[in-house]
Amino acid sequence: MTDRKYLLGLFSIFFITIIFAEENRMLWDFGVVIKKPVQQRTPKEQMQPLLNVDIKPSYQVKALIANPFVPPALISLNDKVYDGLNYLESLDNISLDNIHQVKLMANRLTMQNNYQSVIDMISQIDCSRIDENDCLDLNYSLANAFLYTGRYTEAEDVILTNLAFKMDDRFHFLLAMTYESQGKIKESHEEYLRFIKQFPKSDYKVSALIKARMLGRR
Repeated sequence: MTDRKYLLGLFSIFFITIIFAEENRMLWDFGVVIKKPVQQRTPKEQMQPLLNVDIKPSYQVKALIANPFVPPALISLNDKVYDGLNYLESLDNISLDNIHQVKLMANRLTMQNNYQSVIDMISQIDCSRIDENDCLDLNYSLANAFLYTGRYTEAEDVILTNLAFKMDDRFHFLLAMTYESQGKIKESHEEYLRFIKQFPKSDYKVSALIKARMLGRR
């Protein structure tokens, strides 16, 4: 009788242990844990796209998210401001005997609308002592500076003096602009038309055509 009770109790414990282990997918054999082998996937299941597979990683990855905005870095050169005179040499350091240097500086100052400095520099040069082409270039810069400073009479004098020596399309076009700036519409229109006939291959021809057409409508 005692043996039967002992066996019944032992069977009950074993049965309860099996039920508990089944819920946790483990088999218990009197204190020894036997892990249930992982079910192998079939080749068909392995071919499924990764997007359809529910992957649950066993660990967490902490990503460092940086600020996407990178503020601009202020890069400064010097506090010195470079103007037309500092870009090359100052006017005090320019040798008026170096015509190439003078012409280069005149062009720089003209581009920066510093016409008075052009006038002051070129007015000190004796054109009789330099090459004819260099003289024409300097006088053109001088007449252009006179025009844009409103000294039309002086601009005309320089232009007409040079045209008496050589036919130059730059001076003819500048003369028409001088007339136009003074409100001499008829003289300016005629000068543009004359320019178009005399210099058909000039770089200023298109501008002269536009000017002549506009003035002809007034």
